[in-house]
Amino acid sequence: MKKRLTALFLAVALVFALLPTAIFFANAAGDTMQTATPINLNTSYAGTISSTNTADYYKFTLSTSGRVNVRITAYIYRTNYYIYDAKGNAVWEKTWQYWNSTSEEYNLDENVDLTSGTYYFAVEQGSGTGDYNFMLSFTSANESFEETSGGLNNSIATASGISIGTIYLGQIACNDAKDIYKFTLSTSGRVNVRITAYIYLTNYYIYDAKGSAVWEKTWQYWNSTSEEYNLDENVDLTSGTYYFAIEQGSGTGNYNFSIGESCTTGHSWDTGKVKTAASCTENGVMIYTCKVCGQTKEETIPALGHNYIYRVTKVPTTGASGTLNGDCSRCNATTTANLPQLNTTDYTYSVVKAATCTAAGIGRYTWRTTTYGNFYFDVTTNALGHNYKNGVCTACGAKDPNYKPPVTTNPFRDVKSGAFYYDAVLWAVNAEPQVTSGTSATTFSPNDTCTRAQVVTFLWRAKGCPEPKSANNPFRDVKQGEYYYKAVLWAVENDITAGTSATTFSPNEGCTRAQVVTFLWRTEGEPKPTSSANPFKDVTGGYYYDAVLWAVEKKITAGTSATTFSPDNTCTRGQIVTFLYRAFA
Repeated sequence: MKKRLTALFLAVALVFALLPTAIFFANAAGDTMQTATPINLNTSYAGTISSTNTADYYKFTLSTSGRVNVRITAYIYRTNYYIYDAKGNAVWEKTWQYWNSTSEEYNLDENVDLTSGTYYFAVEQGSGTGDYNFMLSFTSANESFEETSGGLNNSIATASGISIGTIYLGQIACNDAKDIYKFTLSTSGRVNVRITAYIYLTNYYIYDAKGSAVWEKTWQYWNSTSEEYNLDENVDLTSGTYYFAIEQGSGTGNYNFSIGESCTTGHSWDTGKVKTAASCTENGVMIYTCKVCGQTKEETIPALGHNYIYRVTKVPTTGASGTLNGDCSRCNATTTANLPQLNTTDYTYSVVKAATCTAAGIGRYTWRTTTYGNFYFDVTTNALGHNYKNGVCTACGAKDPNYKPPVTTNPFRDVKSGAFYYDAVLWAVNAEPQVTSGTSATTFSPNDTCTRAQVVTFLWRAKGCPEPKSANNPFRDVKQGEYYYKAVLWAVENDITAGTSATTFSPNEGCTRAQVVTFLWRTEGEPKPTSSANPFKDVTGGYYYDAVLWAVEKKITAGTSATTFSPDNTCTRGQIVTFLYRAFA
């Protein structure tokens, strides 16, 4: 037990050591709001829930309204988390939060929008005991009218005065569900309402001086692609006093808006800016903004067309036409054109510099013309590349640095001749690059479960270890330096597989039969099976349906019986190398 507690302490200490700010161990945190321990934002803290300490309270203050990011890692069977305001009202809560049954820890990363004021973060026992750590970080909302707890401009009587044509910033918070702004029109006319909101669902109103709604937009959702809501609309109003209201539907977040003049006699557009650049084949979009009212319009930028740079790839002769290849300087497009055959022998080709295994060569085409005289141009010829045979280049004698003499005997005592995986194991060990090795010099462990990390690594090696195009790694459980690091990035960016969540890949989880055949199927471009016949009663749909039919059709695998495929069974090392051998060998 002592060793286990020591290991747990060291693991927690290691996590904290990776954080950018100092850590304070707060095991003696206050157990009520009155005795709450003051904490700093953007700082990590740790504590313990025990049989004698069932609640910890921490006090913090926000000088401005904004977004609090709550990050928690807990090693407690079940816990409740709250943020209370100064009056003791819960403005945010997460109750009955269990740890993860796989990692035996609970992780939370959530944003909470709050007004300025004093708050209390509480960790309260549900059941069970254990350690936890947390950090509260803060980003100001930069509101134009700073609000304290409960809100400032929540009614017509307390509305904040605004000016026509000015942009204002605000926030709908957990403890401030409504903002109202007052403006006055000296003459009747048309006003332009422009809104950008980062709130899941919001209602917008303009009320007259009597509190009657003269304009409204209710249940307005943000855009699912840009995660913002945009509105640009004209409203005709008579002179008088009005109130612009932003009211919570659900969700919280920031917004900005302006009540501006509207151009009744025509807009005065600016010079515009590119919203989407035109490509060779696709039109682009230019966006223009009115300098008076701020309204925008979009116009099409015509596609540019290809800009081919041509090169002679086959010189014409008196008896045969030649070939001209063009490469677009703006994209990857290519084109081919025929050069008509020559009527007379009016050209020569010579080698200026012969290509070698490692260096490019230079060839020269010289034309003789009666009109323009003689002219020529040089072309680069590709390096020949080594032609390795038995580890030695047949052209220059260079040795293959990656050459390994083939294994002619089976070194593994647990891989018996006649086993279905026998040939596959020897192929995997001798492949270039090597797909996998044994678990020791004399064992392969064919019946060991194959993990997700191992499967994508085997597949990546079987495809030649291609470099991932991006170094972006969203998974906190896939660390740089691990043998599977590049394989995971490659597999994800090629849509061969995804993580088990937005931030986890679960590299040590076993890989199922359904997952493996789906990985192979996606690697091959998701080909359609030629037959729709499905003999398996346990394959009725889902992401792996076509992959299973394709794999069986290609004899990569069969069912576990005549009528079952057992898609959820985990795969062994012997099965995985056999699938790869049948697919790629």
